[in-house]
Amino acid sequence: MNCVLLFFLILFFASAKDKTKEHKRKRKKRRKQVEEQTQLRPEPEQPSSSSRGLTDAQIHLRILKRGRKACTCVSGLSDEIATLVLKRIRKKLCCNGSKREENGVPILILQGDQRAGLKAYLINMHLATQSQIRCCGF
Repeated sequence: MNCVLLFFLILFFASAKDKTKEHKRKRKKRRKQVEEQTQLRPEPEQPSSSSRGLTDAQIHLRILKRGRKACTCVSGLSDEIATLVLKRIRKKLCCNGSKREENGVPILILQGDQRAGLKAYLINMHLATQSQIRCCGF
């Protein structure tokens, strides 16, 4: 009786170790996928046509999915305007956000799907026209 119980205990713990190794491999694979998705390749920015921030370049509003969660990325704004927009939009939309620079181009990253609110804010503040804003994603 003791031998049978001991045998089943050994089998149980051996299978538990295999499951944790498999779980770690899957988690590592998911991390790599998220890192690949978050590396953005923004288009080069054109010089601004006025001091208000209106540019001829396109402003891209992208959404990235991370499992159930989503984040909104904004590229195409100048450096000074990106800082001001980030500060105000975080308070207006009640979300957290950060500014990142990739290849010298500022990129704003906001938590959640904030594309509609961002688009309305940029148009109301006359930072861009409707034709200059491109919403990418699903």
